[in-house]
Amino acid sequence: MRILSNIVLLLCLCVGLSGCFEEKIKSLVDKEFPPIEIAQQRATAVELGQKALVNLRDASFVASFDMNDIRAAIELLELEHYNVTDIKVEADQQMILVDLSVGGVFDSKVVPGLELDQAELLDLARPEIVGSLRFGVSIGTEIVESDVLLRVLPIFSEVKFEKLELLGVLDIAKPAEFITAVVNKFSDNISGELTRAEFTKIRFPTSPVKEIDFTSSSSQGDDAGNSVDLRVEAKPLSEPIHIGQSAVLIQSDSVVIILVVSPTALPAPDVAEFEGSVEFADFQANFSAVISEMLPATEQPEGTWAVVAKGFLASVMNKAVNDSELCFSGNAVLAKQTFSEKIEIPDENVVNCTPDRNCQQTNDCRQTEDCRQTNDCRQTGSCRACLLRAPFTGHCIQHGNDPICEARKVGRRVDCERLKEQREAACEAGKVTRRLDCERLKETRRLTCEGEKAAEKGLCEVGKEALKRLSRTGNLANINGGVQGTGSVEICVRKFLVSDDVSTLALSLDAEGSATAEASVKFVPLDIVGHLLCQFPFTEDKTVSVNIPRQGIDINSDLAFENTVDGLKITTETSASDIGAKISPSPRDLILQSYNMTLACAPVAGLLHPINLSVGSVVPEMKGDISIPVDKITNEMIVEPFELLAGEDGPKIKLSFFVSDKSFGGVAVAKQ
Repeated sequence: MRILSNIVLLLCLCVGLSGCFEEKIKSLVDKEFPPIEIAQQRATAVELGQKALVNLRDASFVASFDMNDIRAAIELLELEHYNVTDIKVEADQQMILVDLSVGGVFDSKVVPGLELDQAELLDLARPEIVGSLRFGVSIGTEIVESDVLLRVLPIFSEVKFEKLELLGVLDIAKPAEFITAVVNKFSDNISGELTRAEFTKIRFPTSPVKEIDFTSSSSQGDDAGNSVDLRVEAKPLSEPIHIGQSAVLIQSDSVVIILVVSPTALPAPDVAEFEGSVEFADFQANFSAVISEMLPATEQPEGTWAVVAKGFLASVMNKAVNDSELCFSGNAVLAKQTFSEKIEIPDENVVNCTPDRNCQQTNDCRQTEDCRQTNDCRQTGSCRACLLRAPFTGHCIQHGNDPICEARKVGRRVDCERLKEQREAACEAGKVTRRLDCERLKETRRLTCEGEKAAEKGLCEVGKEALKRLSRTGNLANINGGVQGTGSVEICVRKFLVSDDVSTLALSLDAEGSATAEASVKFVPLDIVGHLLCQFPFTEDKTVSVNIPRQGIDINSDLAFENTVDGLKITTETSASDIGAKISPSPRDLILQSYNMTLACAPVAGLLHPINLSVGSVVPEMKGDISIPVDKITNEMIVEPFELLAGEDGPKIKLSFFVSDKSFGGVAVAKQ
């Protein structure tokens, strides 16, 4: 506690201060404890602010706190519990000045957090103090060794004791008056020691949040029987935000903070010493110019407000979503949903019976095998031998080639060449045979395909004729029923891009899902069908499944923001690519397999049968392959102002939101 010991030493040196020694002691104290006046603190704060502004680029966040709101917030702190009888707060040229009056008995209940022995001593002494204290503070920031350094610049101005008693009986007001005079005489020296204390230099890491994990799970349900189990999976985000330069402006009516924040590591700031003006008016003008880049002066509201840059907001969202590789998966139980639908029979012109199957066979029947034989028929064996030997000794007296050996070599070479020719001939013949077989198979497949196409077209034409006759009977039937079932879905975000001006959103998803539904269907014949062909309704329960295979879905949204008298109006226009799905059993199979349909309405079933065998086989929707179109959705909403209660007995605070060309903002106004 070096600062405490220095202040105690300072007071001890001053106790004997009187008469002609006053100036000598003051000089001695100033040398040992250099004083700092309010003008020096103000100049230091302005210099720190000017230096920050020089190196500040693209501010991310601005907050302006109205001094009246700051005073109202201080009143909510219930300082009377700490024997504070009055407090006045003023702001002036980069300094906040506080006049604090106290009055009452100080014990461990008033001063919490003391050690046990300290609390016991305070409760024993029970000092009663009536007096006042005037002090001030300014704030400056700078980047030091990858940390944000918050510089607290205090000013100790004046202290006054009107009453000071111990143990309820010991009046030490007179000595206190003397101490007060000494303390006030050397207030600048105390300010200097406080400023040089380590606790006035507060360090914050430029990456205050080390990791964010979005993984979570939740379950929700309602009284209707619907329930959803949702799980969110994502990669943890490492150091999602980085704090850069910041600056503070303290003026008579407000305290304003500018902050640079980025989702990626910021480059090291320029550490050159600032050489410009340290006049408050110049700093105020430079500060206001930076704010106007985000929110012009003509659009700045009254009271307490804050704005965040659109570009910063977009970059944070883009990096957070893309880096986390966000995925949603869940199961849902749907309560019973009823439906009623009239089935209208379309005319035959909706069916195109021209098959689109391509029967052309693309098999390549060319034989590319190389039939050349690579056997080496050369005979390289040596026929060198002894042709004549000497009598008695057996010594070879004449060498040469053995004619019998040479004849054998010629025979073997002739046989090898003949075998090579035979193999080449057999290979070439096989190639011809395989090519002919391939061509014959291609033609057979083509003819079969053409026959199937002709058959399909014939069945389709029969179905069209049946559909023509059926469509002349009018509406087919009403289908009434209900569906209740369960489903699951998995969606992963593959691309997320918000434009810098937050006017567009491009989203790419990977989606996969399935659902099982119990469908209860009641068939009620209508029109001529009901009057003449089938007069008996039937009910049938079926279990169907809907599967959404894994596929990409692209979503694009246009975003528009407008300030209105009712609040911030947000308009979105969203479009998405179609979603492919598969129904099983297919509508075709459901009708063909319906015993109730055949029993209750045999004539209609007979007409439907060829339709579903022919037309249904070439219509994807009848086979259960469906494409779910996503209509363009336009939505409007207004973020209306709302009120919060500050404390149990505090004022109501009205919060409202607005938009400018480069930022989004909010305003807080206290209402008594």
